[in-house]
This record gives sequence, C-alpha cells and structure tokens, in this order.
Amino acid sequence: MRGPLRDRLGLILLAAALAVTGCSASRENSKLRRERAERQDTIAKLTADLEAREAEIDALRQQLGRASKVEGIDLPILTSLRLGRLSGLVDTDGDGTRDLLRLYVTPRDDRGRFRAFSGTARLTAVDMTAQDAPRVIIETDFDGPAVDNAYRSGFAGTHYTFETPIDTTDLQQLTVSLVVTDAESGIQLNLTETYPVR
Repeated sequence: MRGPLRDRLGLILLAAALAVTGCSASRENSKLRRERAERQDTIAKLTADLEAREAEIDALRQQLGRASKVEGIDLPILTSLRLGRLSGLVDTDGDGTRDLLRLYVTPRDDRGRFRAFSGTARLTAVDMTAQDAPRVIIETDFDGPAVDNAYRSGFAGTHYTFETPIDTTDLQQLTVSLVVTDAESGIQLNLTETYPVR
C-alpha cells in the first residue's frame, strides 16, 4: 500500500510542479506580448508624428511658393533657434556691474543645420522677481538692417549676436525672450532663457 500511495503522491506533486511552471511561463509570455504591443503602439505614434511633421513642412513649402528648381531637392526652411552657451549678462567696463545683455543665436533649418535669414527680431527682458507683477526691463527691436548686422562668422562659429545695454541695479534674475520673424516665410520663432543677475 505504501508503494502505490507514494507513487500517487509523486504523480500529484509532479503534476502540480508542471502546472506551476506552465502558469509561470504563460504569465511571462503574456507580459512579453503586452510589452511588444506597447512598443508597437509607441512606434506607430512616433511614425504618425513624423509623418505629420513632414506634412507640415511640405505645406509650409507650398505656402511659401519655394518649390525647388531641381526635382527631388527640398529647400531648407528656418525651423528653430539655438541659444549659445556664452549668452547672458556681461560687465563691459569692469566695474562689477553687468551692463549688457548679449545673446548668441544660431538659427537652424528643418535638418538641424545653420540657416542664415533676413527679418526682424525683438529682445525682451523681464524681472520675474518683482513683488507686484513681472516688470519689463528692456524691449529692443532689431529691424532688417540690424538683423543683417548681427550676423557673425568666426572662431566662435557662425551665429547672430543680439545685444542691448541694460540696467541690472536691484535685479536678481531676468527672463529673456527673443522673437525672430523670418522675412522669407513669415515664420515667427522664439526662445526664452532665465539668467541670474548676481
């Protein structure tokens, strides 16, 4: 009797072990299928975003009437501005007070390359630490010739330098905004940065 009972008990334990292993493998497979489906959803969303972005760029090209004279070649479009790391407040006369706001700006095309442009720009600096409300410290407009004169190319690379005198007395922090309007496309681009004064 002990023999058959032991055999049955062994079979029961073996069946239970197989069932647990099967459930564990089934759970792992379900998890992997779920992760795969999530990745496929993410890829589909990114692909849709990319296609929408390409459609926007094509629509902009058509609106601008800037069809390439050579078939299969797309003309670049100004799409972004990058602020140089040396941008900020500068002490020009060595008296310990920062008296000039200088921005090094690199315009980029839809492929991330430098893109020269003609147009206008507006540089605004706001004191966000004012107790009552944000206070505009400066608002400087750059017309077409001023933007053309802001173009630089040298050891620091090719960029536009926008600068304006500023009184930083009693300021702790400035939020700076530059809005550029491209004359060719009418596109407006902006960038914003915050600088400590002290």
